[in-house]
Amino acid sequence: MAVDAIHSSSAGGSESEQEKIESGHVDTIEHVTAINEELTRVNTYDDENRVPLGWRSWLVVLITLWGNVVQVYTVVSVGNIIAFIIRDLGEPGLAGWAIQGPLLIQSVLSPVVGRLSDVIGRKALVVGLPLISFAGACICARATNVNMVIGGSIMSGFTLATLSIVQAIPSEVLPLKYRTVANGSAFLGGAFGGLLGAGALTNQGPTKWRDIYWLQAGFHFSAAFLMLIGYFPRRRSDYQRLSFKEYVWLCDPVGSVLFVAGATLVLMSLDWAPDTYAYSDPHVAASLAVGLALLVGFGLYEWKGRPDGLISHAYFKNGYNFALATFAFGVEGWIFYSAVNSVGPALALNLGWETTSWGVSIRQLAFNCTTIVASVPVV
Repeated sequence: MAVDAIHSSSAGGSESEQEKIESGHVDTIEHVTAINEELTRVNTYDDENRVPLGWRSWLVVLITLWGNVVQVYTVVSVGNIIAFIIRDLGEPGLAGWAIQGPLLIQSVLSPVVGRLSDVIGRKALVVGLPLISFAGACICARATNVNMVIGGSIMSGFTLATLSIVQAIPSEVLPLKYRTVANGSAFLGGAFGGLLGAGALTNQGPTKWRDIYWLQAGFHFSAAFLMLIGYFPRRRSDYQRLSFKEYVWLCDPVGSVLFVAGATLVLMSLDWAPDTYAYSDPHVAASLAVGLALLVGFGLYEWKGRPDGLISHAYFKNGYNFALATFAFGVEGWIFYSAVNSVGPALALNLGWETTSWGVSIRQLAFNCTTIVASVPVV
């Protein structure tokens, strides 16, 4: 069996594990499954603190904190200036995609990027993807129409897809007893990212919303550069002895295609309705039906098709904590991205409660300052 080939070696001069792999004696799928079973451990809380702790460890934690600031600012700042983009460039029916575009990319790519980071290592992703966002922010800053803003915003979403692995890096460089500090610092970074806002710059003139994107560009570049010069993982990847075909299978190509296609169609249909198209319009109805069908297929495939895909069965070995935490994250994100980041600023401006971006940002302090105060006890 493939598992026997991985976990034991024969005594009587049989082929070595690597020779079996190279000669095709070990099936690709079985070999990848065996490697995943070998690496999967759900009792890491029993580990001794063997991670070396030094000043470089805390430097990496500070860099990841800055990465969280940049990612939250990318989302929050656009929510604060979207009404002013509409005033300058028009097309209110499309302009909402300047907010939804990055979130769409984050939603559909986060699981894939997370799995890919296990295969090729985290550094390539936390350096490379923010550079794509840097280019996207520059496009938005130079945009002459809303379509350019939307295209650049979609590119900005690539850095948001690295959120999970940026938050995982402190746990990689700190001993177990400091993990709560690492999680608290990520929360603190996100809180300060929300506090930065966009009101002061936008308030300087009708086209000053472009300066927000230039500021984003600088933030994205700085995050990538700091990761490049400050983060040096002790090992590149957990998977060092696989062929290219096995690397592809490890990234769960079937599950990835089903999830990306399904999530994209569902999110697009919900963004279209009811302002751009009615729920009964084929653009919405067909996209929603096909997207939901693909997501159901994704769930069935991850449940019955393979135990080590994007939704690994190892997540559920110790109860329902993973499912409950994911649900809580979803509720938290829905409240923040809808009520706090999008609806609140739009109501304040369009109902006449505030007439300037500075006034809108001051109103947002009620949420942002509370978040910072709440993050301190967590740290």
